[in-house]
Amino acid sequence: MEIAKVEPGQTFFEVALDGRQIVGFSQIALTPQGARLMRIYLLPAYIGRGVGRTLLQHGEAWLKAQGIAEYGCYVHAAKETGKRFYERQQFVHQPEHDQPDEWYMYKKLEP
Repeated sequence: MEIAKVEPGQTFFEVALDGRQIVGFSQIALTPQGARLMRIYLLPAYIGRGVGRTLLQHGEAWLKAQGIAEYGCYVHAAKETGKRFYERQQFVHQPEHDQPDEWYMYKKLEP
């Protein structure tokens, strides 16, 4: 098990709202292992509507402002919807970094 301590100022957290309702959120952190997308969640009704892509774009802008050029994330190996989402966002599977039941996905950010 890996536990990464995140210091203040080393994390990006954003929520997506529809009116006053939270419909999704994302968190990216700078960890000793590098920049990581820690989580991204959407209410099912909002999947496929561009909300996840927008959350990632905002997080990637934050990473670039920190001088970070790449980041990664884990996605459950059986979650095909999640894997396809990350692949559409230009993440690449790096099997050498997989964990049991989790794929490691990596993305190099464009300048």
